[in-house]
Amino acid sequence: MKSQHKFLLSFLAALIAVLYGFSVFAATTNKCIQCHTNDALMKSMHKPPVLPKSEGEG
Repeated sequence: MKSQHKFLLSFLAALIAVLYGFSVFAATTNKCIQCHTNDALMKSMHKPPVLPKSEGEG
């Protein structure tokens, strides 16, 4: 009976440690979101091609 309690306590401790570990990693800032939501940075990374002027543009 005592070994079952030790196993249960160690299992719960491991489960809490794993779940807490996932929350720590989920809380880190995502570099993709930071860059892709920064309008000035996105515009500085892409220069639109120069299109030749053609007839019919008004």
